[in-house]
Amino acid sequence: MGRRTMSKLVSGTAKLMLGRGGAVVIGVVAAPVISRLFTPEDFGIVGTVNSVSNWAVAFSCLGYAMAIPLSRSRAETGTLVILCLLITLGLLVPAILLPILCGGAAADFLEQPALSTLLWFVPLVFLAACLGQIAHLTCSKEGRFGLSSLSQFGTAGAGHGAKIALGYLMGGGALYLLLGTFIGSMMGLLIAAPAVLSVLLYRSEGDEAPACTLAGAAKRHSQFPKIQVWSSVLNVTSQSLPVLLLARFFGKAVVGYYTFSMVSIMLPLGLVGGSIRQVFYPEGAAEWRETGSISKTIDKAVDIVRLTCIVPIVAIAMLGPLLFETVFGSQWYEAGVYSQILAPWMLMGLIVSPISTVFLVRQRAGVLFLYNIVVLISRPGALALGWWLGGPRTALACFSAVGTLVYIHQLIVIMRLAKAGMHGTIALFREALRAVPLMLPAAVGYWVWDSQWISLCMLAAGVALHLGLIYRREPLVRDGLSGLLSRFRRAESPRDGEA
Repeated sequence: MGRRTMSKLVSGTAKLMLGRGGAVVIGVVAAPVISRLFTPEDFGIVGTVNSVSNWAVAFSCLGYAMAIPLSRSRAETGTLVILCLLITLGLLVPAILLPILCGGAAADFLEQPALSTLLWFVPLVFLAACLGQIAHLTCSKEGRFGLSSLSQFGTAGAGHGAKIALGYLMGGGALYLLLGTFIGSMMGLLIAAPAVLSVLLYRSEGDEAPACTLAGAAKRHSQFPKIQVWSSVLNVTSQSLPVLLLARFFGKAVVGYYTFSMVSIMLPLGLVGGSIRQVFYPEGAAEWRETGSISKTIDKAVDIVRLTCIVPIVAIAMLGPLLFETVFGSQWYEAGVYSQILAPWMLMGLIVSPISTVFLVRQRAGVLFLYNIVVLISRPGALALGWWLGGPRTALACFSAVGTLVYIHQLIVIMRLAKAGMHGTIALFREALRAVPLMLPAAVGYWVWDSQWISLCMLAAGVALHLGLIYRREPLVRDGLSGLLSRFRRAESPRDGEA
């Protein structure tokens, strides 16, 4: 079981990361263009709209979509999908009422008149998010990770392409950023739709567990609407309140810097974490059922984070302003500073978030609920303290420190519930310590010598050296690359014979 689970986790994550790598490339190529077409104020308004939208999205499917990977048969999967679709239609009505009832008050409170119009995107975002969650979790259950990855690629391509086109044609503006994102979401849904349709059209022939009724499925997975959905609401609130407080305390430009730094960093790194999470959830549940532990699945998930995310996070922590100035333009220097401040918190999030479904596998959704309460209280409190002590940088430093400590405690509890050791996590932090001296010459070149291009050359050399050391030390990396090269050579050899 252990070897099969590890192989499936690695291969599934690799499929998602390989396909989503194309989405990352699109994002990296598009970001310098988009950052010059739209202003920090535009991103600030979009961040505020998304914060409000996320509250509606927190209620998506009343949490039942998260039960799809836990279904016992394909017939039960289809029942859960139908249940989720019906709930989505029912919740769409209050989502439409939200901008009608609250649009003017939100615009007045945050002193952003444009919100009264742009909040009409809330029901559109809600619908796209609900359908997208159903589609991707169905792909996970069905093992169709390639289709899910292609959906992510289509979302990125259509979304970024629409933003650039609208920015050039219309001259920028928050409206076109929101519209471009929605267009991308619709494209992703169209690509992932076959997985959902195949489940809905499936008819059991008695070779599986019998199909259950809608009421039976709702009762069996009642922990999701009773506890998990409220955990999601608290989690979203804790994510949205910082944006709204930053807007209230410091204005939309600061929100724009914060939002842009988060999006720019989490676009590539978040895809890694999302890929791991999508595969980890069903595979972790399977390992727990068969062995009474989730240690091997967790160790492999942490290894993937260690091998893919440490170098970028350390580089951002040491050279955030340099990277943002070089890639996005001088107006985004402050966003680079924010990324430095938030780097420790983002690293812990990349570790904890993908494996946090351990709480659901172990039927401990209540513990996750308590963590969300702690986060809900601590994040706004940290920002308020930082606002009282100083400016936005101080506020974000308090926010990052508190969030990092909460993630560390959550990680310890997850390991206990999963009956896993901490050796994988220790190896991850050891990798970070190894990366620091390799990035140090670049940091000296930028902060002491004030030479942008010398620093960039040293950074490239440090990253290359670190990757070489990883290749030399890690059998997983060597074997993976050797396998890819072997398949490439086998694919080329028939052509050579024909020639």
